Formats: sequence, C-alpha cells, structure tokens
Amino acid sequence: MACPELRTVDGFEMQMGTNHAGHWLLTERLLPKLKSTPAPPARVVCVASLAHTTPASLEVADLNWRTRPYDRIKAYGASKLANVLHAKALAAKHDPAKVLAFSLHPGVIQTDLFRHVGGAPGTWAGSALAAVGGAVRGVGSLILGRPLMKTVPQGAATSVYALTSPSLDASKNGFYLADCAPCVPSASGRDAGLAEALWAATEKDVKAAMEKRGIK
Repeated sequence: MACPELRTVDGFEMQMGTNHAGHWLLTERLLPKLKSTPAPPARVVCVASLAHTTPASLEVADLNWRTRPYDRIKAYGASKLANVLHAKALAAKHDPAKVLAFSLHPGVIQTDLFRHVGGAPGTWAGSALAAVGGAVRGVGSLILGRPLMKTVPQGAATSVYALTSPSLDASKNGFYLADCAPCVPSASGRDAGLAEALWAATEKDVKAAMEKRGIK
C-alpha cells in the first residue's frame, strides 16, 4: 500500500502487479479446476478496499503509470478498484452454477500495511483514513465510540463470510461486501464497461509478460 514507485520484474507498477495482475493470472489458471468442482459452486474472493473509491485512480490505457506522474495513493486505489472490477467481470463471464465471485472491503486493520504511508504507529489510523479517501466507515465507527481499527481476526471476518456464507448465492454474484454484508461500491466499481476494458488490458499485459518469459 502506497509504496514508492517500484515495478515488478515483469514491468508492472508494483501495486497493480501485486494486487491485481498476479491474482488475475492465478485465477485464470485455477478456473478449470474451480469449475469442475461438485456443487455448491466454487468461490473467488477478491480482497479489495474502500480505497477503490480514490478519485481518478484507474486509467485502463495506462495501468502501469508509464505516461502519468506517479501517485502512490492513487496507484493503490487503482489496484483496489481493479479487485472490485475483477470480481464483477468474473461474475459476468462464468456460469454462477459453477463459480461465484465477490469483492470486499475488510476494514482498516491493525497490521503493518501502512508502513509506507508515513507517521508514527500512534497516527496510523489517521494516515490510513487519509490514504483511503476519508474512510467513511472508519469515521462513523469513531463517532459511535467503537474502535477505529479492526484486529486481524475482525479484519478476516468479511473474507470468511464471502467464502462460506450460504446467503451469498447466485443472486448476489459479483457483489461487493463490507462488515459481513453486501454494500454498494463506487460508481466506477459498478461500471460493467470499465470491468470489461480492464479485463482486456490485463489479459494483454499478462500475456505479453508471459511471452517475454517464454511461458505458455
């Protein structure tokens, strides 16, 4: 999250490569096995973030920040929006009787994710809130007198819910979740056209990287 401008060995912007492109390829390689599993359908869960709401973060024509001045916060937001759109595209492309896909915001969690954001440990919460564009849910929790940051088990809860809840059936395929419940993502996160464009751009970039390595 918000790391300095770095690239993977294949030339992807570090956050887009780590948080999206690698997961995209892994999922594509696993899909034949996932689709062959007995009922109930397999599930693909993309751990996104409220940071997907970061304004003007994702440009399909420049996923890897080659033509724009680098912005590490927007780059993180772009990778998290990519997670939301990945789940949306998977839901559109595959039979829900075979595979379901969900994305989620796990919450602001007490881990070292914020090590590149800046500030002392005592100010991590404030730094994290700034990094995710205000973190409306976190601010609401503070006002209500509840802890601002989740413990690691609390932060894992929505992922476990996405993987196991019987309430998440085909009628909710592609949904975005938070606090163990469906919720509404950003307008960009609901954009089917953007999801398809991102898919095409990711597929092109990943295939080019694999060809360069001599991998089929």
